Amino acid sequence: MYYVVSDLHLGNPCFKKDLFLQFLHEHVIGKSKLILCGDALECWESFLGDIYKQHKDLLDIFQSTIYITGNHDETLLGVPWFDTYDSYCLPGITISHGHDFDPFNDAHSILG
Repeated sequence: MYYVVSDLHLGNPCFKKDLFLQFLHEHVIGKSKLILCGDALECWESFLGDIYKQHKDLLDIFQSTIYITGNHDETLLGVPWFDTYDSYCLPGITISHGHDFDPFNDAHSILG
């Protein structure tokens, strides 16, 4: 089973980790895979390694994690903790972050 979540902005002080962990423990079933669909890590406010260490317990709930880059994620392609993609295909569906369809975000912009 796949779980798709976007715009968590882990590392932002406004993220409610305890509530999200509670949700995951109540709803994640078996050996599931997580698809982080863009802007999951708040690299504008925190260091990437620190964010990963602080939230590794969230990621460990899942068998694996796939990271689709968003408009805040241009520097994340190739990070060692995730398989990272611009978009990801499952049978019958393509998953990408919404900025791809926003005329105010182009492929070279990190604003959004």
